[in-house]
Amino acid sequence: MATMLLRSSALAHRCAALPQPPAATPLLGHQQQRPRQQQRRRRAAPPPRAAAPAGPAPAPATATAYALLAATSVALGAAALAAPELLLDAAGVTGAAAATSAAAAVSVRAAGATLLGGSAAAEWAMRGAVLAGRHRSATYARLSAALVLKGCAYAAVGASVLAGPGAEAAGVPPLLLPLFLAAGLGSALVSGATARASWSAEAGRPPKLPRTAEGRAYWLLALGMLALAAAAVATAPPVAAAGGGAPPAAAAAAALVSRVAALAVAPGLALGGASALVLADAAERGRLGASTFVLLNKGAAVTAASLAAAYVSGDGGGPAAAAAAGGLALAAAFAAFQAVTATAAGKR
Repeated sequence: MATMLLRSSALAHRCAALPQPPAATPLLGHQQQRPRQQQRRRRAAPPPRAAAPAGPAPAPATATAYALLAATSVALGAAALAAPELLLDAAGVTGAAAATSAAAAVSVRAAGATLLGGSAAAEWAMRGAVLAGRHRSATYARLSAALVLKGCAYAAVGASVLAGPGAEAAGVPPLLLPLFLAAGLGSALVSGATARASWSAEAGRPPKLPRTAEGRAYWLLALGMLALAAAAVATAPPVAAAGGGAPPAAAAAAALVSRVAALAVAPGLALGGASALVLADAAERGRLGASTFVLLNKGAAVTAASLAAAYVSGDGGGPAAAAAAGGLALAAAFAAFQAVTATAAGKR
């Protein structure tokens, strides 16, 4: 027994003396090997290429032009609302302050309301979109196209009235028509360049019928604005032709001012209708809280409230004007509510 113990002990010593194999390194798990493999691939991969530009970026002058258009709209709109007679005198129309009727003064104030609110808001929104590089979306394509139509409509009003019969008898300055055309066509050219660069098939699709309560309300606002624009064109008084029995300068000035004032309301109202359709699309997509749509809501509120005040001012009021003013007051409250709630939600 002792012999066997000695032999097993000697065998154990011999085995211990033999060289031992190196300890196996523990294998990393699949989750631990992946980061190292990714790091090796990143080191071996070539540097990423710079993304190709989507198109030529608009010059900073485009944003400056929109800012100037917005400032001009605010200045002219405020002057038309505060003192339409003085604005016409500044334009150089002989006897305009004395001959302008109350109805023409209401039309001048209404045109100023569309400039001060919706036009300035749309132009300032386009300025922000150009600076941020977001002007290529369908929203801004539609908005810039609406601004193109507004500028062309203003130029058409000037060409049809200031160059028509009765302008010479009214004492219209020779430079007034070129200035009128330059203002309208200049606005159309600036907006047209943006619309051409951003227009797409999506922008050209007709608007869909709304499914939300806010979208339906904006559609009603758009239809109301377009109806008022059509009524302004349909009820614009004619200008007496200057012939053998030419009217006096004061009467001719009154007729021309009434015609220009009535027609000048329509482009701004049509722009307000287009902006309301843009807001309806934003409401359907749940995007009313974006800064552009908050700004458009503020512009719609200012336009509707100023129009309501203009339609009930002076002797130009009546049952139809009172009804229009009531509807516009509701529209102003709705747009202001949307702007305030969207702004408050964005600050939370």
